[in-house]
Amino acid sequence: MRSLLDLHDDVLLQILCHIDGKDALHFCLCSKRAYHLAIPRVHATLRKTTYNNADFAVWRDALLSSDPASGKPPVSVLSSLVLVQHGQKHQKVVGAGLVDVLVHATRLHSVAVLFQYGLETIAPRLGEALGMLRSLRSLELGDFGPATLYMLSFLPNARRIESLALSQQFEESPEPRPYLPLATVLSRFSRLQFLKLHIKRGIIPLLDPSVTSETVKGHMLPSLRRLLIVDFSPCTMIDLVPLCPNASCVSFLSILPYGSQYRNIVGDLQWPPLRNFKSCTGSFEWVDPLLRPPRPGLVSRLVHGFPVHVFASSFALERKDLLLFNFFRAVHPSALVLDVDFITRGTKTVKLADALRMDPPLRSLELRFREPGRYLMTLPAALRNLSLVHLAVHIVMGNVEGQETEPAVTRAKIATALRPRPFFDALATLRVLGIGDEMLNTYDADNDGLPEDPQAPDDPRPRRTRWWWHLYLTF
Repeated sequence: MRSLLDLHDDVLLQILCHIDGKDALHFCLCSKRAYHLAIPRVHATLRKTTYNNADFAVWRDALLSSDPASGKPPVSVLSSLVLVQHGQKHQKVVGAGLVDVLVHATRLHSVAVLFQYGLETIAPRLGEALGMLRSLRSLELGDFGPATLYMLSFLPNARRIESLALSQQFEESPEPRPYLPLATVLSRFSRLQFLKLHIKRGIIPLLDPSVTSETVKGHMLPSLRRLLIVDFSPCTMIDLVPLCPNASCVSFLSILPYGSQYRNIVGDLQWPPLRNFKSCTGSFEWVDPLLRPPRPGLVSRLVHGFPVHVFASSFALERKDLLLFNFFRAVHPSALVLDVDFITRGTKTVKLADALRMDPPLRSLELRFREPGRYLMTLPAALRNLSLVHLAVHIVMGNVEGQETEPAVTRAKIATALRPRPFFDALATLRVLGIGDEMLNTYDADNDGLPEDPQAPDDPRPRRTRWWWHLYLTF
């Protein structure tokens, strides 16, 4: 084989399924045969950001016009579309043009309509166009309101959709009708596996007023597997979790710690066992009464993105963090990820190691120190006799609160000064140790795994983590 074009068309088409639009466009320039094979991939995924009518009209006309080479309009091969509309003008014109595109894009399986304002004005027509997409599997809508939820509740192909993302804007808008209960709308999506909610105006009811603690089991959502909730209202949507008996991953972010009118209704429901639970709130009182489940379920990996305060000299917890660790012990995590801030003032309580002793014992611990200073040298002694198999220590920011910044003390120098032998001596069960100065994102709601490698040389997140294994150290 002298070139890639010597391959059979079926093989080339399979290869082209794994490249992005830019690479497919470059491949189109190789020959006429390459053009015909790759041009559908060029137009398969489109993202358009529009600011005015003229710009959008040119883009729409290009999609709907026949291609000279293939004789078909590019919209006929479109499989994924993201449309971003900025500004408070031209929503109706852009919405009408979007409907024209959706009517002809019969192969679409993923649609994202991200309006900064005015999605409600086109919701009825948008629902008609979306309802004709038989292959639609993923839907994302921005700036939704009561009209959008009403449209979703009557969407003909709702039972085919597997991923749904809804977001609001902070600005208040006149609401022509009350919101439908969210659980009622979601019950139409019988195959929905992933739900992403950005609730910024706390006026969306979760359940119908007629639902009681005796009848709530008839409103369960068994298909949902992953929940991502950003709730700027008084934490109503966290009570969606016990309604999802098969959920495995939950991410929750809130800045308001109190209030849930549905807690008495769902209080008897058991939370499902979770493979991954991420939380980040703007208050330390998130556990009781906010985030503590009505009946805690098991959590395999627990990530708490809001910092825990530890006294620098003694590694003792501050009093207000005790409720947090009571929750940790209640869900029996095998892996725990914590952000830690050192402090010098406050009320001391139990030592960090005592708070981390659980039954069954914790097996994996990741600590992200924001202000370690020189006190991190005593960390091995502070964790002594814990039954850890895996330990990761990351230094991500600055110095101790109340102390002057030492320019010579950098994250890299602190990480390099930590030696592995004291950790293995203090923790008899430890087998894997990682020490680094990674600039990690403390709360990444969309990512369930480890941080990605930097994509550019100037990426501010270096990957300088050193790893040790017990067997290596014993030789």
